[in-house]
Amino acid sequence: MIHLAECTYREAARLARHVTPHLERAGYKVVLAPAMPYGASPLAETWPGTVSLSRATLRRVIVEVIGSLARHGFRRFVLANYQADPAHVRAMAEAKRALTRGDRRLRVLFAGFSPEARSRAAMLDPRVLRLSRSPNPKGE
Repeated sequence: MIHLAECTYREAARLARHVTPHLERAGYKVVLAPAMPYGASPLAETWPGTVSLSRATLRRVIVEVIGSLARHGFRRFVLANYQADPAHVRAMAEAKRALTRGDRRLRVLFAGFSPEARSRAAMLDPRVLRLSRSPNPKGE
């Protein structure tokens, strides 16, 4: 049996692996960081086995991990997310604002459930979606 949270983070990792070759074809050098198997999940806290971080803790973890990578020269980040809890998505948006306000050279995009989605059905940041469309899907 796969716990819902484990399935959620597995799907985020799968999404990251799916987007990677498309970003590479667009000229980016991609480094996949390990998936983080925790998030802000207050809507599911009462479900047995759910481990939930506070929104503030998740925001801080994202800011500190990306900040650490940025100190090593990384400037562009795509956060793959399959967690739709509003607190989780808000933490991601808050982290992006904190990071880009502190360093205008940083770019943070989202793949998966995005705080920047124009509609509930939108799963990818439009810029990532454009990169993930292959001109020759049958040839891959």
